[in-house]
Amino acid sequence: MELENEDGTGQKEPNDAKAMKKELNDRFRELDTFLNKRVLPSIGSLAEEMGGRLETLEQTSADLSKALKREQQAKFNKMRDDILRENLVMVERTESVETSLHADMLEQKKQVNSLRKDVTD
Repeated sequence: MELENEDGTGQKEPNDAKAMKKELNDRFRELDTFLNKRVLPSIGSLAEEMGGRLETLEQTSADLSKALKREQQAKFNKMRDDILRENLVMVERTESVETSLHADMLEQKKQVNSLRKDVTD
């Protein structure tokens, strides 16, 4: 970078260059101080807060997953119990029909035996 002195000749002036270098170093130190004292701590606290929120979200997700599994298990258990109840009712009806048919069959056997007896007599 070419530095101009006051008379505009384009000659480098060591004192001006040193002053500019000192000013740039001072600004850099100020910026570094600002970053280290304000920005980085803010970023750190935000990161901690976001980490805490993430943990909360993960826990909430796990809780919801458990609740959903319990709800699904409860629905499954209810469906299974309903099916078992219906099957029991069907078995009872079937047994009732079998008993009734067996009684009818015995009655018909008696009638057939009675008719045979009448025919043979």
